[in-house]
Amino acid sequence: VTPGAGAAAKDGDEIKVHYKGALSDGNTVFDEGELHFPLGRGHVIRGWDVGLVGIKVGETRKLVIPAPLAYGKWGTPGGPIPKNAQLTFHIKLLSIDPEKHTPP
Repeated sequence: VTPGAGAAAKDGDEIKVHYKGALSDGNTVFDEGELHFPLGRGHVIRGWDVGLVGIKVGETRKLVIPAPLAYGKWGTPGGPIPKNAQLTFHIKLLSIDPEKHTPP
């Protein structure tokens, strides 16, 4: 959605993002905030681990994630995400921590 000009994130990098997540109707926002995690290590939904490789610092991406790469047939029981939900995220890469890299 918006190009970045900084370094590109790669598998194992510790990244910090700002995100906004919505259901497929586009109107139901279920979460928004900042998060830091090692990319590609299973600390977030699979759709993020796959969809954020190569994102550059300052870049914003729109990820449309099918249920199998999100919360699947379970959704979030008692939470805002129904079973088999396709999710849409707008994610901006804020930083990559050059001191931290998680090996496979």
